[in-house]
Amino acid sequence: MSPQMSPMLSQIPAISRPLHLLLPATSPDPNFCKLLLTLATLGYPSPVILGWGITYTAPDQLAGGSHLGKITETSQYLEALGPEHDDDVVMLLDAYDIWFQLPPSVLLERWEHMTSSADLQLAQKLGLSLEEIKASNANRIVFAAGKRCAPNEMQSSRVTPFLCHKRARIYTVRTQIL
Repeated sequence: MSPQMSPMLSQIPAISRPLHLLLPATSPDPNFCKLLLTLATLGYPSPVILGWGITYTAPDQLAGGSHLGKITETSQYLEALGPEHDDDVVMLLDAYDIWFQLPPSVLLERWEHMTSSADLQLAQKLGLSLEEIKASNANRIVFAAGKRCAPNEMQSSRVTPFLCHKRARIYTVRTQIL
């Protein structure tokens, strides 16, 4: 007997464009497993794990240089992609303290909405056509942040004051609403 897909999972729409999930992770952790479980359950593509097994030991850098390693490993991955991937969506995620609640179709729909809205706003502000703005790729990078920057030490910057007032409701239990 072959396993059947649950009715709920069969209703998750397919994603409309290539999506790369990059997870900087050097070692196993229960929360990393939870992230992988939520990705698989919701139908995300298989993630690329960056830095697995690497031990960072730079004495003059935070966490031995592992934070810098996230940047260099990500850069190497992106540089290895060919030009046929120029329109793909790439997500760089924290591998140890996030879980997913919504399927990739919702994430991509929201990304499209955010970047399209930003394109329109920038075109109006600069007096350029929407096509000129889209061709410039000016609004293709979206950053998300927690309420505090890790490692949550006193010298860490608070992110909350820098959030746009329109996004003030993002820290609610109503994740289905922008």
